[in-house]
Amino acid sequence: PSPSLQSLFPTVEAAMITAIIQHDLHANKLFKLNFWYRNKSDHQVLMFNGTALEVSSRDTVAKEYKSYNSVAVPLTTYFSVLIAYINIADVRDVARHFQHYGGHLLKLSVDYEWSAVLAYHSDFFNRRRREMSEGVYTGWGRQDPDLAGEHLFNHHK
Repeated sequence: PSPSLQSLFPTVEAAMITAIIQHDLHANKLFKLNFWYRNKSDHQVLMFNGTALEVSSRDTVAKEYKSYNSVAVPLTTYFSVLIAYINIADVRDVARHFQHYGGHLLKLSVDYEWSAVLAYHSDFFNRRRREMSEGVYTGWGRQDPDLAGEHLFNHHK
């Protein structure tokens, strides 16, 4: 990444900025953009399973993304890096699409069980990565009824 991007996001590692602008960052790694969560996945912990201690990895989606805020905070950083990187002529439209998704995700978190929203978000995010690699950002500005049917149906609060 350019020195200017690194100076704009001093708490984000250069490798993470590169992964973002090359659209290589997967949804399950988004937590690494949250300063408080960033290094948790590198650790293993001993967990008692009822009869014995076993080594357990902390790198599971459900453990890292326990609430809307655990996704929204790093997602905001993710969007901010992309907005700082893209062509200035596209910033207004792309920012509008990102804002739409943030609101959409918040509404889903209010209306549906969090585990279902998280599954929807992960798939939605990864589909948008593929589109963005082709220069298309508009997918963030619309809902995905197929994913909603797959992940949210029958999971109202």
